[in-house]
Amino acid sequence: MDGRLACKTLSAEQAEMLEQAIANNRELKTLLGDWRQESAEAILGAKKKKPS
Repeated sequence: MDGRLACKTLSAEQAEMLEQAIANNRELKTLLGDWRQESAEAILGAKKKKPS
């Protein structure tokens, strides 16, 4: 694509799968953020505040 917004109609099944994929991605990002924080604490030995 050349940078323009594109729209596509999805079937109900495709929309459901896409919703689940988006939810999974959000959960993964949260888990990775937690893991990154815990790793930093373990390596640096100090707690950092999580960004709001």
